[in-house]
Amino acid sequence: MKPYRYACIDESILLPYLKKYVFVVLHRIVPYGVPANYLTVVSIIIMWTAFTYFVTIEEVNSEAVLVAIFAIMLYVIFDHFDGLQAKASQTSSPLGEILDHYSDVFNGAIVVYLCFRCMHLQLGWLFLIVLWFNFLAFAVTYVEQRERRELYFGKIGSLEGVILILLVMLSCLSFTGLDVWHQPGLFSQPNYLLLFTVFLLGSLFTAYGCIHRIGHCPADFLHFSVAGTVLMLICGVYSIPWYLASLVITGYSSDYILNSMQTYFFGVSSRHPDPAILLLFAGVAILQLVSWNLTFLIIIFWIYGLLIAGKIFWRGRNMWQELKVFWIWWNER
Repeated sequence: MKPYRYACIDESILLPYLKKYVFVVLHRIVPYGVPANYLTVVSIIIMWTAFTYFVTIEEVNSEAVLVAIFAIMLYVIFDHFDGLQAKASQTSSPLGEILDHYSDVFNGAIVVYLCFRCMHLQLGWLFLIVLWFNFLAFAVTYVEQRERRELYFGKIGSLEGVILILLVMLSCLSFTGLDVWHQPGLFSQPNYLLLFTVFLLGSLFTAYGCIHRIGHCPADFLHFSVAGTVLMLICGVYSIPWYLASLVITGYSSDYILNSMQTYFFGVSSRHPDPAILLLFAGVAILQLVSWNLTFLIIIFWIYGLLIAGKIFWRGRNMWQELKVFWIWWNER
């Protein structure tokens, strides 16, 4: 592995103020001995606990919205605590960077899910499109890191997006506020469509900025984008259940993002997205030509989803073997 140096440019417009008046102030209560990676793990547990809770409930009331808001707020705080703690204890490491940034890929998807549930929106076409564009923005960010050897976060990035979502969720605490998002607005469309249009445009702007700074569009990212868009469209057209569609889209996207991270840190991984996605497409095409059966299609998606999850787990295990020397049980002064 190449010598480690955390290279990141963060031009977020909100970060300086939140860091000065919130993150740094609250970070003072964190004991020096607590390793930064523990704080990252706490943020992961918080988000997955919130996700599990929402999956188990059918009706989302104001109490559930408060749970989502509280969980996301804690996630944002702890997500910045780990960096402050690593800097204070001088324990920055590739393990910490991968754990922090790769967990954000999944936590970001959970934020999207919680937002849709709190706004009482169906987990259908719009959810799949927003989820996919969310992954697209994450992927191009780490492709840029791979190509330019540094991370870049623009003025309007994920932090601003999460803060906007928190404000939207706050409005959903009352029936009146929730109803505003479902009322017709521009072009007689529900107001929530305008909100998510802004989100989609922000994702495209992120992708454009990354590609512009790279100087060209890497062929593997183009391949990833086209295949992922086709996958998302198949999920929507054939009404794949949201949980299964989320599994395959998340698996396909997070596998490619992990590819980019491994190439950046180790320089040995393939840059191309998961080739097995082509087998899934072939299976869908064969079903169309031979004998269409939704049950068989669901089985194909489950097989792919479980295989890609297993692949990510196995690669994560191998990376842990390589990086476990950086794990710290307690910070010593």
